[in-house]
Amino acid sequence: MKAVAAVLAALVALGVLMYVYTAPADPPAEMTEAEIAQIEAEVEQIMRGLYTSVADADVGPWMETLAEPAGPWLLDTEIGDLRETSNRFEAEYDSQVTQVLGGLEIQVDAISRTVVFVAATVQDREWHLVDGTIDRSSTAETWVFVATDDGWKLYAGQSAIFPIDEVALEG
Repeated sequence: MKAVAAVLAALVALGVLMYVYTAPADPPAEMTEAEIAQIEAEVEQIMRGLYTSVADADVGPWMETLAEPAGPWLLDTEIGDLRETSNRFEAEYDSQVTQVLGGLEIQVDAISRTVVFVAATVQDREWHLVDGTIDRSSTAETWVFVATDDGWKLYAGQSAIFPIDEVALEG
């Protein structure tokens, strides 16, 4: 049953991603193309930095980017508070679990001057665990950033993790 729920969550995430990628995205009327490009470039740079730091087992920059208050994070089939879930990951992963992000793609869409939507996929994500184990997965994630007095902050997200079956890859 858990696998079915995970697959359903993944399908929802993929549906959202497909909609974002294929829907005609008219820029908000009050924003110029230059403003949109600047906002999207800023948030993309932040997002790439976050993926890089987490891959290097440094969760600190991620924690510093969280909005206050933080919104929800749908992680596979569990919904939790973004800050609480991040605190749990910081305790479990910081300085311990490195990652290799094969095929990281990031799409950023400015919804307004204060809200940005990010869709990110990783085709082959390797999780290098402390015991020497390497878990592999593909991931699809969506993130919402909000503008604050301290710059762009991560407000909410959704992550779907699809384990890569080694046997299936060999055959």
